[in-house]
Amino acid sequence: MYYQSMNLPVFVGDLKLVINEPSRLPLFDAIRPLIPLKHQVEYDQLTPKRSRKLREVKLDRSHPDGLGFSVRGGLEFRCGLFISHIMKEGQADSAGLQIGDELVRINGYSISCCIHEEVINLIRTKKIVSIKVRHVGMIPVKSSAEEPLQWQYADQIISETEDGKSSVAGLASTGGREVKEKKVFISLVGTTGMGCSISSGPSQKPRNIHQ
Repeated sequence: MYYQSMNLPVFVGDLKLVINEPSRLPLFDAIRPLIPLKHQVEYDQLTPKRSRKLREVKLDRSHPDGLGFSVRGGLEFRCGLFISHIMKEGQADSAGLQIGDELVRINGYSISCCIHEEVINLIRTKKIVSIKVRHVGMIPVKSSAEEPLQWQYADQIISETEDGKSSVAGLASTGGREVKEKKVFISLVGTTGMGCSISSGPSQKPRNIHQ
């Protein structure tokens, strides 16, 4: 169909319906040589910019606005931890972290076998948090408890947010109703604590943690 219409955006959109999880992302590279040379630059712009290289950032946990990002996923959801939201002009944004980054190590420790609670506790161990990430360009999504884990492209989430729509990372589903989350950032430095209790969210969603 692509060679008939030469409509590259539509072709890449169709590819994304098939390349629908991180393990399939190498298929974009395998398909690239089949794209006419004059269209390969546009193809590169339309396809995810994943990276195998690890990048380290250091964030100050005592910052008034917190770390400035949200994470979803974890061992209990059979996937890694992925950044699902970035606070505009926050610490994470300034450090170059992106939606779709996978957290690989925190404070020198691998988190490949960590659940959410363990990741939170690891972040709390130091005032300056060292985070190593690699960019995948997707985040995990579950729309109901019965459905298997699915994935959404980071550029779709960013586009929805810029259009004024709520992203998947910013919604919780309760009894068939969409409930907008309110994000707050609380400093954990000090002796008084947060001043509130936290209950776990819906079991069907890879929960967000807001740091």
